[in-house]
Amino acid sequence: MVIAYDSLRGLEITDDAEEIPAGYDASVVWDGLGLLPFTLVVHFKSDHPETESADREIAFYEANGIPYRTLRDGEALVATGTKSKIVR
Repeated sequence: MVIAYDSLRGLEITDDAEEIPAGYDASVVWDGLGLLPFTLVVHFKSDHPETESADREIAFYEANGIPYRTLRDGEALVATGTKSKIVR
C-alpha cells in the first residue's frame, strides 16, 4: 500500500533501500504507482518496532511538503474513486 503514492521517497527512513535480497536487481526504483494523492505512514502510534521511524517519516514529509495520511496497526485505507476513508 505504501507504493500507492507517486514517490517512494521517505520510505528509506524506515526501510533500508540498499538492503536487497540475493537474486533481485540492485537498482532502486523510487517511482510509486500514483494511485493516491498522498503517501501512507504505516505503524503510526502502534505497538510496532517501526513506530519511532514513522515519526521520522512524518517529519520528512512535512519538511518537504509531501501530503500524507497515517495508519495505525489494525487500520486500513479504503479508496473508491476520489474518496477515501480509514477503517478499523
